Amino acid sequence: LADHLCCDWLKGTHVQKMPAVEVHSLVSNTALLTAVANDFGYDASFSKQIEMIGRSSDVVVLISSSGNSNNILAAARSARLKSMSIIGFVSFAIIKRPAILLYQQQRQQNQA
Repeated sequence: LADHLCCDWLKGTHVQKMPAVEVHSLVSNTALLTAVANDFGYDASFSKQIEMIGRSSDVVVLISSSGNSNNILAAARSARLKSMSIIGFVSFAIIKRPAILLYQQQRQQNQA
């Protein structure tokens, strides 16, 4: 799903004489994904990538069918520490720890 969205956003925002939106999927580089998971644990597989390449001007889109995945929650924490905007797509079950959405709400409240 993440890779497909990246393709759509890249080609869908491309117009003549204008740069397309820069997009990156944290799951597409399987060598990096597995190396990070091997060295730091699967729960850190996305958060470490965000620490390495994330910029405060970036928007992180997190997708989780449950909203409770430790790797997604860790990614939200890393994005928050870098003052990145966070969009979370979660559903399919009751969210036990709605951290993804809370991070975005807290950030908005702090900016107001």
